[in-house]
Amino acid sequence: MLLSIITTLYKSEPYLRKCLDSLLNQDLPNTDYELVLVDDGSPDNCVSIIKEEYQTKYPNIVLIRRSNGGLPEARNTGLENANGKYVTFVDPDDYVETNVYGKLINKIQNENLDMLRYNYTMVEEETYRLLPKYKESLKTVDYTDSIVTGEAFLGERLGFACYVWQFISKKTLFTDNNIRFREKVFDDADVLPRLIIHANRVTSVDTNVYYYTQRKGSLFNAITPQSAEKKINGWMFLSTVYNELYTNIKLQSTKRWFSAMMTTAYLGIFQTSAQYVPNKQWNYIELFKQNNRIPMSLYGRIWTKRIHIIGVVLMPKLYTWFYKKIY
Repeated sequence: MLLSIITTLYKSEPYLRKCLDSLLNQDLPNTDYELVLVDDGSPDNCVSIIKEEYQTKYPNIVLIRRSNGGLPEARNTGLENANGKYVTFVDPDDYVETNVYGKLINKIQNENLDMLRYNYTMVEEETYRLLPKYKESLKTVDYTDSIVTGEAFLGERLGFACYVWQFISKKTLFTDNNIRFREKVFDDADVLPRLIIHANRVTSVDTNVYYYTQRKGSLFNAITPQSAEKKINGWMFLSTVYNELYTNIKLQSTKRWFSAMMTTAYLGIFQTSAQYVPNKQWNYIELFKQNNRIPMSLYGRIWTKRIHIIGVVLMPKLYTWFYKKIY
């Protein structure tokens, strides 16, 4: 088995057929790839749809059922049951280009890659209208196709968008290095840097493979005080992870990447706490400063974001007052 495509299911019924149809319409024989579908205790008809409409027709569909435990553990379950030499992840509300995985696997094998990154397109929920990418995510990303080490790729080519579904990776990168998804908001931003630094041969193809659906009801679009605190705690956790990785990094470009990502975390904590949990804002800020050893950075930022960062760093109380007034 060459490739395992891992998809986790929870309340995914409205999108499931489009996702599965795209994954099954590929330029690989069924014997070379599998769909590992992890039902994370979904209360809708996902399991029935898979069993009645797909599993009887496609022998390369593997359905795993488990009680609800959240996305990270569902992904871990998929990894544990994946039989492919290579693995990739597809979220059930997204979909992929047809007849593309065979070409990607050929490139991985021909060039003996540990990881291959490909491009993506953002689409609107329901209408599937194409959306522009975030300007800042385009500023530092580099799809050069020469092969580099994982550490160099992280610092010089990845950019600020950390999506595990943009990569096909050797499964052994996960298993040999005991890398698992953890129950935090930003699980991709936690896993991907830890994974990439263990890779010896990484490159990209500037080919659109993945369609990333922007849903209106996601955690990042519907903020409550509870979800705000969850996001803040996720950034706090990332600061711990990044500090540990930063210590062992040798390349200055990669240290710069961690500085930029840490600045993003700090700005997120500052703005989110000011707006949604103001009674805890300064406690969060003080805790972040105590735990963070990585310097702040303006690297790769568009000019509007630079103004925010400078304001937060140099005039935090005044910035807080203005931010509340504006937002």
